[in-house]
Amino acid sequence: MRPAIPLLLTILLTSCATINPTHDETLPLRTTLSRLLPPLSPLSTPPGEGPLGDYARTTLIPEDYPDTTYLLGTIPAGHHTLCVHLFRHHTHSRGTVLVLHGYATDSSLYGALARTLIEEEWDVVLIDLPGHGLSTGERGGAWPDFSIYGDTVQHTLNALSPHLRRPLTAIGHSTGALALIDHTTHYPSPFIRLVLFAPLIHTRAYSLLATAHTLTSPFVRHVRALSRTPLGLRIFPLSWFEGLKTWEASTRLIPRIPAPPTLLILAGEDTVVDNTYNRTFLQERLPVLYTALVPTADHFELDSGAPHPAVLSLITRFLRNTTLHPPSGL
Repeated sequence: MRPAIPLLLTILLTSCATINPTHDETLPLRTTLSRLLPPLSPLSTPPGEGPLGDYARTTLIPEDYPDTTYLLGTIPAGHHTLCVHLFRHHTHSRGTVLVLHGYATDSSLYGALARTLIEEEWDVVLIDLPGHGLSTGERGGAWPDFSIYGDTVQHTLNALSPHLRRPLTAIGHSTGALALIDHTTHYPSPFIRLVLFAPLIHTRAYSLLATAHTLTSPFVRHVRALSRTPLGLRIFPLSWFEGLKTWEASTRLIPRIPAPPTLLILAGEDTVVDNTYNRTFLQERLPVLYTALVPTADHFELDSGAPHPAVLSLITRFLRNTTLHPPSGL
């Protein structure tokens, strides 16, 4: 325990230095873009010129994909409104891939993954989770609990059903992977395959973080987040970590999660989640799980702008193979 004490003190001192910050420099941009976002409908058109068009082009340049329609807008999701990027091929499509981002980031940073999937002839749906990007909700929060993430997947499927070509598959990164696990736990899954990259189930240094949270929570509700992306999280609500602990404890009690065939991709240089714990957790609960470790990948590959080629290769090969046999090399 002694070697951990300096690190714990560092966490506490850092938290105290940024107790309950209130300034969120992303607010002006989020407000401007949110006001311009139209509801998605069968009559929706691609984003035009201006701030919304500029924002859309950070994800994908439409002229590079003339055989694909890119729509950007909102859908209702319970108490929230979600921002959605929808990419549809004009003619042939393998089906649709739903992509769910990680915590503190947003879907606009997953353009490289979207482009890879489009080039593989998939239609692609990117959504901002509640409290992230241009979706509504407390920034970084999960109210009333983490079931909001699984519910968000179902709301998305309900709202976009007319737009989604079958078969359906899904990719979840970190918190996005948690959302897919939660959805599969509580709803019949319409997906034929799932990809979980660096899923957020159990964090590294979990006990240390839990202790720091217990010691600081009586007087610290928010701390400064480290994201520096245009729409990334700037203020971290400590209640979110409490929600993660509660979600993991309750999900641990579920002996079997009726997921479709699932590929778990672990990043060898991941400093955020506990790979060993998470692999065992899923192996014990999922009926068909393929596991791949990419030794030189880190936790943030999919929103890095240039994902590790091995990660992209694993994803595309797994989604291409519609049989129940593991892809070659997994």
